[in-house]
Amino acid sequence: MCITWRVLAVLLLAAGAHAARYTAASVQLSPLGTYTAAPAENVQLNLDQISAVVAGVHADIIVLPEAVMWSLGLSTRATMAEYAETIDSASSSAPCDSIATGQLHTFSCLARAQQAVLVANMVTRVPCTPAQDPACPADHMFLYNTDVAFDETGAVLQVYHKMHIFGTAPILDQPAVADPAAFTTSFGVEFGMLICYDMEFPEPVDTLKARGVRHFVASMSWMNDAPLFSAIMFQQGWSRAHGVALIAANRADNGRISGGGIYAAGAVMAAWFNVSSVKDPHVVIGTVDFDGDADIEPPKRGIPPSEFPVAPPAAHALSAAQTTCTTAVSDAAPCTLFRAAPGSQQTVSVMAGTLFCHAKFAFSSTGFPEMQYALLAKQDTLTFPGTPDGLVLETCAVIACPASPSDGPASCSPLWDGAAVFAGLDIEANFAPGQLLPMLADGKGQLLPPSIADFSPAGLLRLAGEATLTSAVLYNFPANATA
Repeated sequence: MCITWRVLAVLLLAAGAHAARYTAASVQLSPLGTYTAAPAENVQLNLDQISAVVAGVHADIIVLPEAVMWSLGLSTRATMAEYAETIDSASSSAPCDSIATGQLHTFSCLARAQQAVLVANMVTRVPCTPAQDPACPADHMFLYNTDVAFDETGAVLQVYHKMHIFGTAPILDQPAVADPAAFTTSFGVEFGMLICYDMEFPEPVDTLKARGVRHFVASMSWMNDAPLFSAIMFQQGWSRAHGVALIAANRADNGRISGGGIYAAGAVMAAWFNVSSVKDPHVVIGTVDFDGDADIEPPKRGIPPSEFPVAPPAAHALSAAQTTCTTAVSDAAPCTLFRAAPGSQQTVSVMAGTLFCHAKFAFSSTGFPEMQYALLAKQDTLTFPGTPDGLVLETCAVIACPASPSDGPASCSPLWDGAAVFAGLDIEANFAPGQLLPMLADGKGQLLPPSIADFSPAGLLRLAGEATLTSAVLYNFPANATA
């Protein structure tokens, strides 16, 4: 009997030490209000909307999207200042108790009411003087795109100012000094904080991962570039490539701006993508298992040697087949069009600058009509209006592309009602060393499990089984590159 109880005690201890879990909610909303309304009216409309949606959410942590509270203030800096609030860093009281009204008050009280950690996006005002900071703007305040994390009591856990702002300068300010931020919850998980465009850069994620952070929250206002990739494809690929858990909350304006979810090393706990043109607020809830301080790691499988050519062919060998293609957002890029016919096998290549993309395909003998696809290559240094930090990227992708070129590029519009059935697929390219993301979507634009494709950070994506695909993408951020 003594041995039996000892065995039982060991089993109970083992059970107690088994992976814990938390429930996460990604809230997807579109802004309410008008440009002609008073900022206070627009703020209240959106606070009421968020409060109504979150009131029905039961989760340990709730993440809200970017720019719902303030996007209508982007007309002028003076207007945006009316959407901003100042956080009293010296106060130890929860804003629910210390402030009578406003965004901080509402979010704090909402976290308390739901007994959940709440991550909310807003514009914050930080007063300054030229004497204190030579970079102080003429209106004597910095306006930051900010995520604020509240604990279950409504107290402020952490404040993070977006490190890489997109399209909002000079109305909003980019911090002069990087300040990666994280917070630890009552359920024992430390979360790193990101806002949208931050995810396309090494920082702040590299610093946070070096500190041991393996769970991240991201507020987003992400525009999809169908059929090349969508927000949820990027989120899944980012989580898989970094080997971390991610709670991403995007706006839900329409099929152009939507898509959020919860992921663990690329495994999809929950995700949703609105492919229609109708506004559709949505909440996705998923559970993430974690094991104390242990890393979240993606499954590792050996990938057989590829048949990637040793060197790209001469330019004249590609010129006959190579054309240009556009997607929903991207400018024309080099591509090679091909027909996906049942039972066929093909090998195609395309070049963009020094990037050489090579792909091998085998198609199922049944299950789809003959369709056109493109192997597309992009090697870009991108700059955007109102965006201090440009982006260097490399892309190699197979995408559905129904239109044929006439006098101009092929226009590759998304096909959400069908796609070819791939029995085999290899995509490989001579990417520069960097952070490589694998992304795939089925015929409805929805995510596929990471087990459907093997992935090598050296630059290979290989289909591990039969799958219907709208797009399969390798998306690379070269290391040490600057725009």
